[in-house]
Amino acid sequence: MIWDWLQQSQINETQHGLNRAERADERLRERIGELETRLDAMALYTAALWELVSTRTSISTDEFHAKVEEIDLRDGVQDGRITPQPRTCPSCKRTIAGRHARCIYCGAPPTGRI
Repeated sequence: MIWDWLQQSQINETQHGLNRAERADERLRERIGELETRLDAMALYTAALWELVSTRTSISTDEFHAKVEEIDLRDGVQDGRITPQPRTCPSCKRTIAGRHARCIYCGAPPTGRI
């Protein structure tokens, strides 16, 4: 009898954990869908901007690619991504990771780079 109760309790806990995992999975799938939609829109806008710039200026495709590479290498790694650089808090002068919108130490909005 106690064994049955213990087993049923474990089954219930496992089912509860599975339900939480399924809800988290669904939220992540929704978020991925939102990000894919945003990425598609950004690709569309980027293509439109490049077509406008390339047809109305003398900037060549080679110059464009060189600028992309230059920007990519600003963090020291050629990986096709922009990595937010650390900044100095204007208030407490501590270093803040580039991904933070505010200083994690004093709450001030950061400005500039190190």
